Amino acid sequence: MSDTAAWIDLYDDDTGPLVVGRAGTQVNHDTAPHSHRRGQLIGCGRGVLSVGADTGHWVIPARHAIWLPPARPHSSRMHGPFTGWSLYVAGPACQSLPDSPCTVAVSPLLWEAALRCAERANALPDPVQDRLAGVILDELRSMVPRPLGLPMPSDARL
Repeated sequence: MSDTAAWIDLYDDDTGPLVVGRAGTQVNHDTAPHSHRRGQLIGCGRGVLSVGADTGHWVIPARHAIWLPPARPHSSRMHGPFTGWSLYVAGPACQSLPDSPCTVAVSPLLWEAALRCAERANALPDPVQDRLAGVILDELRSMVPRPLGLPMPSDARL
């Protein structure tokens, strides 16, 4: 099996590394509702991203990210040119992270670690990736939610 084939499903498989990253650029791209076994942190480098889930809708500006706990159905829309990254965190490591979606400002250390993790997206896990995952998890645990979301109404009359 090639390195790439081994990596493809890691973002939806808890038996792999603690954190898997990927980066990309899109223009006016929408994703249909879906979920992952892993928690997901989506970082916005350039442009604007909006993410919808059952409990709300969030707008993520540049240098911010949205945290989505494992198995949380969500959809997204990239408004215009967008550059960003996603980190997929294994389920057991998510226990100390927020249990509901939230928007966060990304520290410079987390930003650079996420980019490095995304650069290694096609590499099989190794000690370097394990150490990087530890730094990323430390930074994720210190995230401070920002009020950039709109809650979905829960009253049946609405």
